[in-house]
Amino acid sequence: MLVNEFSWSHSRDRLFSECQLKYYYHYYGSWGGWEKNASERIRKLYVLKNLTNRKMWIGTVVHKTIESLLSKIKNGEILDTFENINEEMIESMRKDYKNSVDGKYNNNPKQYCGFSEHVYFEPVSRSEWKEISEQAEHCLRVFWNSDLFEKFKSSDAQYILEIEKLSYFMLDGIKVYVSPDYCVIEDGLVNVYDWKAGKTLSDATDAQLACYALYASQTWGVEAELLRLVEYNLYHDVIKEHHCDGVDFRKVKEQIFESVVKMKSLLMDAEGNMALEESFKPAEDKRVCTRCKFRGACNSYEMETAEAAA
Repeated sequence: MLVNEFSWSHSRDRLFSECQLKYYYHYYGSWGGWEKNASERIRKLYVLKNLTNRKMWIGTVVHKTIESLLSKIKNGEILDTFENINEEMIESMRKDYKNSVDGKYNNNPKQYCGFSEHVYFEPVSRSEWKEISEQAEHCLRVFWNSDLFEKFKSSDAQYILEIEKLSYFMLDGIKVYVSPDYCVIEDGLVNVYDWKAGKTLSDATDAQLACYALYASQTWGVEAELLRLVEYNLYHDVIKEHHCDGVDFRKVKEQIFESVVKMKSLLMDAEGNMALEESFKPAEDKRVCTRCKFRGACNSYEMETAEAAA
């Protein structure tokens, strides 16, 4: 039997900071929604939790395609042509789109893609959807033609540590999740790669670096100075390297524990990780609500909408 175990991650912390109610729906309200005897509300929250949107979808399909390429390299398989690999990716996007239009996600949200744009009847033109597939193709092409990928092709399989693996390390009894895209030993360093497919350029935080360093230490016995985080924004073809020099690990740990305390303070039963919806507040910035995938089940959003219409 699955247990809803408390854990911490950067994405969980961001969600909690964005909207406590959205956090509740994601981690508690939707729990058990896969069960046949789940209540109508729990099932609805579970379906909504698994929705994506067209911009997040780009990252998902590009990551999956790169994961497949790197796995084949590790297994010593011969790579297909770019044209065939790209066509396979675009075809998978067509299937995702059709499955969402057909509403297949309602029966199996884990297996079938569902877009919030379809669920909430958001006006998105055909040209906008086409732009999404073109952006995915552009990112894949940049990766395929990069010096980095050329180097990866000659990587010794024994030095490839992880590919797209959701992992965790323990921090004073708290399970902390990390999800490195690609980990490989190069030039005596453990390189942790992070692919970005969006148009926005972002920088890794000290907390992210510290978590990767702590994970590498517990998993492979690697010291912080031997870790390098490489962010590759494929849309802009920009690579940024980050080292752990200057990272205050003590401060980062304190920040994580402070976040954990805030999260647990709202629980009905911290020991059993049990929560009540009324303990969680909606976002103060209502712009968050207009793009939230849970708005179709959120009592706070319904009240705000009704008041605005009155």
